[in-house]
Amino acid sequence: MNRSHVEAIGIFGTHGVLDCLSTLWLAGEFGAAAEGNPFVRTLLSTSTALTAVVMLSAVAVVAITWAKIGEDVRFGRPFAAVTIAIGAIVVAGNVAVGAGW
Repeated sequence: MNRSHVEAIGIFGTHGVLDCLSTLWLAGEFGAAAEGNPFVRTLLSTSTALTAVVMLSAVAVVAITWAKIGEDVRFGRPFAAVTIAIGAIVVAGNVAVGAGW
């Protein structure tokens, strides 16, 4: 497993799994109207299962692509680190909203 594979796992973990779970949790608590992303809001209004599939699939495509090309991208390591950090910040924001902070 090379560096870009580990980074891809981080990207999928933050932007995929954790963001999806926290988004679904907030939608359950506050309704789909509380979602800031209009595309995700529309999906949540349709089906939570569909929302999860679409969110996870989209991030999986990005993570798999990164695993394949990340080693060859100039400035790849900082890009991946910032991408993972942004995902963590989004999840932290979701959790803060859900916790009422």
